[in-house]
Amino acid sequence: MKINLAGLGDSKEILESLNNSKELQTTYGEVDYDINWVKSVIVNKKLCLCLVAKEKNEIAGTLISYLFPIAKESFTIDLIVKKKFRGKGIAIKLNKEYEKTLKKRGFNEIFSFVLTDNKKCKNLKQN
Repeated sequence: MKINLAGLGDSKEILESLNNSKELQTTYGEVDYDINWVKSVIVNKKLCLCLVAKEKNEIAGTLISYLFPIAKESFTIDLIVKKKFRGKGIAIKLNKEYEKTLKKRGFNEIFSFVLTDNKKCKNLKQN
């Protein structure tokens, strides 16, 4: 398992993962993501952070966040692990790499919203 910054070549696979996750669909079950948004998040490294966890050459999980450099704060937009890779600690590894990256950049705070019935994500964010 390798965790890296996402590249433009990862865009389609990230988009597919985001749009196929019922946990992330927030607008009445409609698809909320498009390829231009995914590409903009990957390219805009000053205001966004997109990490991918890859097993072999497949993206197992993705963490996307917005960065607020002046305030030294970050907001987690999405954290998704493909169903077939769940239960392997990938979300924990992505979150730890996220925190490590932000600490290196001098960030002080991370914010995120978690659905009240998403017990696994709530536990991850409380640790």
